[in-house]
Amino acid sequence: MTTQQQLGAKILAYGIGGMLLVVIVWTLFVIAFVPLVITAATLLAGLSACAIVTEGGKRVASVDALLGVSADETLDDAIARHDADAAAAVRARQPQAQQPSSWSPSPQPSQPQQRPSVGPTLYRGADAYSRLAAAHESRIVVIPSQAALCAAIAEKVIGQTAAIDALARLVRAQLGSHDDTRRKPAVALLPGPTGVGKTEMAKAIASVLDTNLVRIDCEELSESHTSSKLFGSPPGYAGSDKQGLLPQAIRENPEALVLLFDEIEKADKSIWQKLLAFLDEGRASDNFGEAIAAKNTLILLTTNLCASEIAADPDRARAILAANGFFSREMLGRIDKIVPLPPLVIADMLHLTDVLLTRLCAIYGLTPQVDDATLGALYAQSADAAKDRGGRGITECLRDLLIDDLLKLKAAGATQCRIVVEGEAIHALA
Repeated sequence: MTTQQQLGAKILAYGIGGMLLVVIVWTLFVIAFVPLVITAATLLAGLSACAIVTEGGKRVASVDALLGVSADETLDDAIARHDADAAAAVRARQPQAQQPSSWSPSPQPSQPQQRPSVGPTLYRGADAYSRLAAAHESRIVVIPSQAALCAAIAEKVIGQTAAIDALARLVRAQLGSHDDTRRKPAVALLPGPTGVGKTEMAKAIASVLDTNLVRIDCEELSESHTSSKLFGSPPGYAGSDKQGLLPQAIRENPEALVLLFDEIEKADKSIWQKLLAFLDEGRASDNFGEAIAAKNTLILLTTNLCASEIAADPDRARAILAANGFFSREMLGRIDKIVPLPPLVIADMLHLTDVLLTRLCAIYGLTPQVDDATLGALYAQSADAAKDRGGRGITECLRDLLIDDLLKLKAAGATQCRIVVEGEAIHALA
């Protein structure tokens, strides 16, 4: 055999030997892999079982940390957090009651028996169910009677008896139709001149219903781009990390809310187009596209548009507003009720003057005493201001007439004052 043949035979032998070695190693690995996995799983399960329960049924701190459960957390705490994994972990560490054997005597009547579990559900305990029942009952809406609701609102709003009655019926209808699947808000439009009580009406209803009033000044929405104040800026724009006024108000008041859009004619028309879905379904999307819905939402829209025409013919209020052109047909269709607030009559203006005088004096720590003749003189002095600005005009007029005297009485430490007419002047005296 030549040298080349010998070299070829050696290369062939080495190749065959290497292949056999690879096959043997791979075969041994495959044979050993399954037992290795089984052994590792068994070892891990054994270590876990040893770690979960120790003496007295308490779990070691490291396992609590791994499961995200604090060492002193109770089952009720885990349930309250709505964390099923944490609740299961807490149950696992609780000591299990010893079951009596067949020959053990029956438990004494004085010892409470633990209710057995059925399937995967465990008995939470009487206290837990009582708390859940109390939380549910607190969310049940109590509907006041029409008379009681009108009387409560009338304590805070002067005059406007017809408007109060109409709004009370709308509020009771909204509360009575409360349903978790119904999100449509009740929408009322309050047309009327300045100072007749539109804003006070919204405050009174929120107070009577014991809920929050969120006021949105439509003068701040006079441009189309200002809609970002309502819904938030889109992602990537300045202020996109902040919520808009509307989603924030709903998130903070998920059960009930009174929304006041004040002087809606000052807002850009395009903003109302964007609000159509919310007025129809009670849902608003924030700047990240997340839909938010509120229950028992009452939306009040105030406007000075066509105030005199509507006051003269309240039954045609919707037609008058449609002819004005500010409201689109879709917008008017989403308004459940138009409740005109006409100018106050003289008796109501006298009442309002008396109330505002008391409020003004109270700012300086004084209680006023005024007779009928002086009250009439005060009204006469503020009548012109009341025509233009309603209650705000009366307050400004009273302040101008009495501010010097009120400051002197406050400096002197007085607590009461007499409002008197001296010639053409009106003074506050000790």
